[in-house]
Parts: sequence; C-alpha cells; structure tokens
Amino acid sequence: MPDITITGTTVSFPDSAASPNWATAVIQFAQLVEGALNLVISAFDVPPQVYSMVANANSNVNLNALSFPTANVRAAFISYSVYRSTNTNNADEAGNLIVVYNPNGLVGSKWELIQSKAGNAQVTFNITDTGQVQFSSTALSGINHIGTISFFAKTLQQS
Repeated sequence: MPDITITGTTVSFPDSAASPNWATAVIQFAQLVEGALNLVISAFDVPPQVYSMVANANSNVNLNALSFPTANVRAAFISYSVYRSTNTNNADEAGNLIVVYNPNGLVGSKWELIQSKAGNAQVTFNITDTGQVQFSSTALSGINHIGTISFFAKTLQQS
C-alpha cells in the first residue's frame, strides 16, 4: 500500500483491486487536499484581474473586484501594476498595497493602507470603511488616453 502525506497526515492508499473497500481512504484524501488548498487560496482572495480606465482623470473609482467584506477579512496584500499612455506621455508603476481592518477605528479610517511602489503613474489608492478599494488619477497631458490597472490580492481572514 502506498502512503501519501498531506499537511502532516498520512493516508494509506490500497493497491489496485485491493480489499477491503478503499472509499474511506479516498474520502480522507479529498478532505485533506481541500484543507491544504484552503491554506493556499482563501475564499476572499482576488485572482489576477485587469481594469481598463474609462477616463484620463479619475476620482475615487471603485475597483469592484477589490472589495473586502469587513465581517470576514482582517487584511489584504494587493500586488498591482499601472500603465497609462497618451499620444505624448507614458506613465507606469508597480507596487504593493497592504490594507488592515480595525473595526474600532475612527469613521473614515477603519482600514489602514500602506503603499510601496516603483515608478509613478500618477495614480493614488484609498479604501473605504466598507472595504472597497478605489483609485484616483491625475490627467496625463496629451490625447487618446489608455490606462490599465492589473492586480491580484491575497487575504487574511479574521479569527
């Protein structure tokens, strides 16, 4: 019988056509895989997304996929990149946002946001008390603006 160990638990798999019924081992294996995957992927994680800016200058635009329920999420680690261009200008940046929820924080400051970045796409981020990440942008000179924000997020749930 081969043994498979998942997150410290060993499951003994019967050889093909072995007796007795090995459904219990398969069920245990599936449950352990589910638990291991839940350690890697949270229900509130955000898979890679791309948001296309509608305008050159923006003010507090929701990044709808980056909305974290305050009843469930304590913190999120967001990686992002921004690229913007016009016929005469280009701007780019990449960075990380760390947001932490404090239910006892002051109104307007329930989430703390820390940003580290390289480059300057003239974009700022904020997060509302309800957990919605937003961005604002300064207009780039030129015409025919194109802008994208790519991002993903890993969350930590409240205990």
